[in-house]
Amino acid sequence: MPMGNIVRGVENSAASLVSASRVICARADLAYAHASLLRVHAKGTIGEALAQSAFLRNKLGEQISGKWTSIAPRTGRQGFDHLFVRKDGNRFKWMVCESKFGSSTLGVTKGGVRQMSWVWIHERAAKLGDAYIKLSERSVTFRKVPWFRSGVKTYDVPLDDGTKVTFWKDKDGKWHFNGTKEQLDKARETAKRMGLDLKSPTCNIRGRKFHIQAEGNDIRITLEDVKSKVGSKDVEAITAKSEIVLKDILGKKISDEELKRAMGEELRKKFPSLSKDEIRELVDEIAERKNNGSLIKEAMSIVGSVALQSALAAGASAAIDAGIQYVFARKLDLQRIALTAAAAAAGTAVGQIASIVFIKTKGGACVVRVLSRTFKLRSASLMRNSLAGGLGAVATSAVTAYGGVWLGKSTWEQAHQEFVVGVLGITGGAFTTNGVTALVAALCKASTETKIVLLSGAAQKNAILYWLGMGAGKSAGGVVLGVIGIVASIAISAAASAVISAYSESEERKYRLLLCEVYSRDGVWDTIARRH
Repeated sequence: MPMGNIVRGVENSAASLVSASRVICARADLAYAHASLLRVHAKGTIGEALAQSAFLRNKLGEQISGKWTSIAPRTGRQGFDHLFVRKDGNRFKWMVCESKFGSSTLGVTKGGVRQMSWVWIHERAAKLGDAYIKLSERSVTFRKVPWFRSGVKTYDVPLDDGTKVTFWKDKDGKWHFNGTKEQLDKARETAKRMGLDLKSPTCNIRGRKFHIQAEGNDIRITLEDVKSKVGSKDVEAITAKSEIVLKDILGKKISDEELKRAMGEELRKKFPSLSKDEIRELVDEIAERKNNGSLIKEAMSIVGSVALQSALAAGASAAIDAGIQYVFARKLDLQRIALTAAAAAAGTAVGQIASIVFIKTKGGACVVRVLSRTFKLRSASLMRNSLAGGLGAVATSAVTAYGGVWLGKSTWEQAHQEFVVGVLGITGGAFTTNGVTALVAALCKASTETKIVLLSGAAQKNAILYWLGMGAGKSAGGVVLGVIGIVASIAISAAASAVISAYSESEERKYRLLLCEVYSRDGVWDTIARRH
């Protein structure tokens, strides 16, 4: 193969590998999922819905008083944001709380009833009381509350020993209990007394508003008493009572299970084609990459994110191409460098778009699922991004190869050969990396001594990378996997180049022999010799 073809082949492979690695690192699927979370509410951020419920119910509930128990009745959109209860002899004390983020204020219903007014609170308390009374009569099976709760209604019941159990109804209307058989009778009795108390006109319910503000990485929550006269539809007074500051909560990684569950519920609505396990993996990966503060800040637009990653790939490819040209030819072809940069940018954009398509469309999700099962991987993320990276690399190879024809740097035949070599290398590298991950999953164990093949989602992906990293961490495992893919890609490309070169030389030799035979038979060479 001529030196020029070798150089072009190396340039093509380098640009394709840069594009593939940029697609895999960029994780456009996660960026798109994160942006989707920030768009699910009209006010612009998911913080108003998720940060409130997660941080307040799990963090603030413990700080109000050790005697108060936070319960989370999920009775639909017309329920309470937060509800706390504590026993007072044979009766109960209740605290209804609404949380407002930033400048949000208490709303007014269509009937002119303001949130946290006496009528607003007692109408909902009576409805909730009916639900608790009926719990004492429900036939239930013993099952844990599912992680995904779309279509699920839950009712928490605090027991005398300080534990909290839950009655819940699934989307098919069947009732379940997450406690033990010994706890069931006590839970039914307590639920009935709670229900009767909530329905009583003399029910002791106080109203509070949680005013939430972000201050740097801190969350400042002002607890405000809300006063409303008996029978009133309005609020007479709101008085600040105390403040709680959750230090650096926005700077920490997302770990709150309630918050992650709420994120999962929103993503299921956005991406109905994904399975529950695939959604859970997306949530875990977002939580691993993002911190709590990212949920109340505007994210970069997807178009901007794709453009940025494509520009980074273009810059890296241009620099690498310049180095390759200098090493092989001791001079720079600026047109060729520009073509390589444009090809890497285009391929990276194609790969990122493909990554989004794989979570957004039914067909894309199906392709990833089928290939994951083929390679016996239970991590859709690994398959999705290696596939997207491969598609980006193919696009890069095509632009690099055929762009050379447009620049007059190569013939169509050379472009075809260059593209075929690039695709074979990319495909071989992708199959090698997927084969390695499948082999590790099938034969190896995680650090917990659990077989990796039994894990799923982000847990399986992390276990594979940790194993490949040989104790040096996931990043090292990712580097090892990348090196395996690069070595396989280069080896297969070199083999394909040698085969194509040998075939081309063989065909050219045959053609020359044929010409010699024809011209000798017709006496052409004799005529030329006599004239010269």
